[in-house]
Amino acid sequence: MTSVLQYSHGEREGVLEQAVAMLDNGRAIIFPSDTVYALLAGAGSADAYREIYSVKHRNPEQPLALLATPSHPVVGEVMKLLEDLEDEQDAFLSGELTAVFPRGRLKKVPQAALALQQGGVGIRIPAWEPLCELIERCGGLLWGTSANISGSDPQTTAEEMQAALDAMDPQPMLCVLVAEELPGNVSDVVRFGPDGPEVIR
Repeated sequence: MTSVLQYSHGEREGVLEQAVAMLDNGRAIIFPSDTVYALLAGAGSADAYREIYSVKHRNPEQPLALLATPSHPVVGEVMKLLEDLEDEQDAFLSGELTAVFPRGRLKKVPQAALALQQGGVGIRIPAWEPLCELIERCGGLLWGTSANISGSDPQTTAEEMQAALDAMDPQPMLCVLVAEELPGNVSDVVRFGPDGPEVIR
């Protein structure tokens, strides 16, 4: 049975503590983001990483992206790799761009995270401060993707998320909801390889 919490300013600390505890215990959780409701897992947790795929019924060949806080060393590394692309730097820092790099280009991604998937690694900085704080408390990196079943629309309201949660099998152990509707806009996904930027989404 999923534990459903309502995020608010007054409940902020308690909600964040429970979310961190669940992530630290190797479980995936649903949490609001600056785009849509997100399904999150600890960067080095193989169990939680696999749980994301199970909950979403996601193709194992589809990689996940890492959500990072601005203070994590990998962000400085990405900015260095984008130093000649000012617009892309601005979009990356504002959360509007998920930057994907070939395997081996990002030396600051922990080996425990790299070991969980093949191919390139995507990095995004969320723009919503409570999510950034959650990521910071978990070491500065979390795997993240939209919390919808693969092939269905992502959720932006608490009512949509609750209905989607009821239909999930299996269900994550924790779901955090907010009263406000989430923006619904998703980031651009751009791969930066030897032949230059390539828009994936």
